[in-house]
Amino acid sequence: MYDAEHRDAWCANESLVQFDVDETAKICAPWEKFCVTAVTTINKAFTSVTRGCGERCSELCESIGYGQDQVNCDDCCEEDLCNANFSVQYYEVLMSRQYTSWTTPLPGEVEWNRKRNIKFPYSIAVAPTHNLLVICFLLIAA
Repeated sequence: MYDAEHRDAWCANESLVQFDVDETAKICAPWEKFCVTAVTTINKAFTSVTRGCGERCSELCESIGYGQDQVNCDDCCEEDLCNANFSVQYYEVLMSRQYTSWTTPLPGEVEWNRKRNIKFPYSIAVAPTHNLLVICFLLIAA
């Protein structure tokens, strides 16, 4: 929320467009090449958005916690004031990156594996997820 005492409008909602740019913008250090939007959910509930400057950007979401499922996903860009998105659709797309696949490689994964001579059967056809669960239960019970 907007902190009137410190004139700090770094927040997750439409206040990004309600206040003057000089109240919500910050000049990044020369070594901070990215504008970062970090979205956090706990137990699949939206909890926070943090915006700022960053030295690096992670394309992967990070899941932490035992008993509480906290997921952090970053979105980065390299132009001035480029991290001003605040729509629900934007957050949904960003957080959908937390669901990865064992059969669909991440961006750059195939090339990375080839350089290290790591072989992974990306081309194997996989049954829908619900069928995989049934197969797993039958194998365990047998």
